[in-house]
Amino acid sequence: MKKSDELLHWIREKGIAIKHEVIQWGCDNYYTRADRTMREFVEQGLVESLSDGMKIVKGYVDSRGKPIREAVYKFIKMEEKQAKLF
Repeated sequence: MKKSDELLHWIREKGIAIKHEVIQWGCDNYYTRADRTMREFVEQGLVESLSDGMKIVKGYVDSRGKPIREAVYKFIKMEEKQAKLF
């Protein structure tokens, strides 16, 4: 299995991951392209990068209540993809 496929499987299982978790996964699995690959998944529509508003809703905020500055990635399930099309 390719590392990019392993990364996609990992985010599917995890659901939501912060950028530093993606980088840590890459370090643990000897895959230095992990963050770049995750951004490619966003471009392909497999994963979405949460907006600041969604970061607040999901609780990804700093001590002042503002959204964290790191990217937060969410795996897009097939049902959600189909719902966005209609």
